[in-house]
Amino acid sequence: MNREKNFKIFRSSKEYKETYHHGKSAYFGGIVIYYCFVDGDDVAGFGIAISKKMVNAVKRNRIKRLVKESLMTIDLNSLKRIKAIIAVKKDLSMCTFVEMHNSINMLIDKVQKDIEKGI
Repeated sequence: MNREKNFKIFRSSKEYKETYHHGKSAYFGGIVIYYCFVDGDDVAGFGIAISKKMVNAVKRNRIKRLVKESLMTIDLNSLKRIKAIIAVKKDLSMCTFVEMHNSINMLIDKVQKDIEKGI
């Protein structure tokens, strides 16, 4: 498994707004991915969104760490020109790394199939 960080994390609300408003979405296992295609980026950009109402800060941070770790182990070379937000819609604080990895991998596969279709 590749543990190199081959993506960037969104830092500004502008990046989140652009992706939410101009993107498409896919859902699997309590996780939604909103994604859109961009020109000129040589690395994929990801944002992570978890509601404050769902769980406390410790559990939100654990979920974020699991998502980031899952993204590091997935090959994202085919997604270089994409911006995506991974929004956790269910309390997944008790899920294991393998469960989180499988869910995110399924979502990434759905996005790659959309790219192959030529959207």
